[in-house]
Amino acid sequence: MTVFKPSRVLVPIDFSEISADVLEAGVQIAAKWDADVVALHVAREADHIPSSAYDSTFPPLAYSEHRAGQLTKFREDARSRLEGQIEAMLRLAGGGKKSHSLILWGDPSTDIIQMAANGSFDLIVMATHGRRGLNRMFLGSVTEQVLRHAPCPVFAIRIKELEEAHEKAEAEAEALLH
Repeated sequence: MTVFKPSRVLVPIDFSEISADVLEAGVQIAAKWDADVVALHVAREADHIPSSAYDSTFPPLAYSEHRAGQLTKFREDARSRLEGQIEAMLRLAGGGKKSHSLILWGDPSTDIIQMAANGSFDLIVMATHGRRGLNRMFLGSVTEQVLRHAPCPVFAIRIKELEEAHEKAEAEAEALLH
């Protein structure tokens, strides 16, 4: 029987409350097999670039060099800030010389799957937020898409304590509304 021994572990993070715990788990799993670990954040421009950067009163001006330069600056600033956050999270998670960070711009589920395939990853360690009902239907699940389409095994971690705290907060908020 062959023992599964990953050499490259991909840990997608979204900076949610459970990201640090999931990253720590990914670092520990990678350390057990002396594997490389890559903390990946797939950023959506809409979350980091103000909509005013795209505004224009006259459509041909929307693609001017000045506007393109502004967009590039916004992207570079956001990338720098996000890289700093991931590096800090990696240090706190115990990541060492075999840990790296990566920021991509795009669609999280699509880009995680592509990175796993193109980066020759053996394992993906990621969070599942445990959304149910309408939240799951409308928001979808990045983890679910990755589980269905990833080219390698996916270890989905659900942090029960945080999930229970969220459910309690939602119930309290709901009670206040009624």
